[in-house]
Amino acid sequence: PLSSEAPKVETGFDLSKMNLVHQDDAWDAANKNRLVERWNREIAPK
Repeated sequence: PLSSEAPKVETGFDLSKMNLVHQDDAWDAANKNRLVERWNREIAPK
């Protein structure tokens, strides 16, 4: 469970066993316009 006070249930999952993606918000913000322009040029017209 997300809270240590919550009871564990059989259908629950352990977050420590999940593969998570590192999200670099600074990189995302710095590259947003470039990536959106490329998307619009290469993907959107199709």
